[in-house]
Amino acid sequence: MENDRQEKSKNLIEYLHSIEYKTYWDLPALYSKGNFNQKKENIFGNIVSVNMLCIHQSLGINVTAMREENDPNFHPMRKNG
Repeated sequence: MENDRQEKSKNLIEYLHSIEYKTYWDLPALYSKGNFNQKKENIFGNIVSVNMLCIHQSLGINVTAMREENDPNFHPMRKNG
């Protein structure tokens, strides 16, 4: 789920938690060396897409390779956390 709007992030995370979803930050870079068109030039710099992986708790899936978000006030793009 896209979560790039800092001013709306807290409400979004709180809502997802209220309907029993676990949330994990996913910050993929816009450029990948292995891109489909095999373009070598990175026109995006260090820009990332700010997303969350959301998994309903009833599925019993634990993701260990991503940061689970338990603090709705946290946003990875906010200065000072």
